[in-house]
Amino acid sequence: MKVYFLRFLLVFLMMPSLTLRGNTLSTDNHYERAAGHIAQCNTPEQREKALFLYGFYVAYMSGVMYDASGAIANTLLQTCAPELRKKYKDLDYLILIQGHDCVEENLETLYVTPIENDWFEVKFHRSEIKYSDQQIIPAADTRVRVCVKPYKRSYRIADLKEIKESSSM
Repeated sequence: MKVYFLRFLLVFLMMPSLTLRGNTLSTDNHYERAAGHIAQCNTPEQREKALFLYGFYVAYMSGVMYDASGAIANTLLQTCAPELRKKYKDLDYLILIQGHDCVEENLETLYVTPIENDWFEVKFHRSEIKYSDQQIIPAADTRVRVCVKPYKRSYRIADLKEIKESSSM
């Protein structure tokens, strides 16, 4: 079952759109569904990249939340540029989400904003976390700058920049 799900995710990520209009692919239907999670894009290519990035993060974060083995998240990470994986391979946390785990609220607040050229900002909210030893991690927005480049017939994450400062919502 897990193998079929992984294959579905990979096919989903490799296809920027499944909607045909005439002889060209259109991302309109997907964009409308994701509109509350993607800022206004200036070009059709930028919109396709934003949709790819949103879809990638939805699949990745869902994998982190619901697959305790980590197989889904690791498989999706393998679709990123090799240079990126090599650069961050020794970290003790998940670089794409700058943390160790996700909850539904993170996914619900996921937002993709085009910045310039191939760069986007991915942002989501993390609620306050209270640990049993009285330690409290305050609520904050997690922000990551992500570079999306064309790859074969789709896109892939080519680079990212951590944004250390997080602002409270």
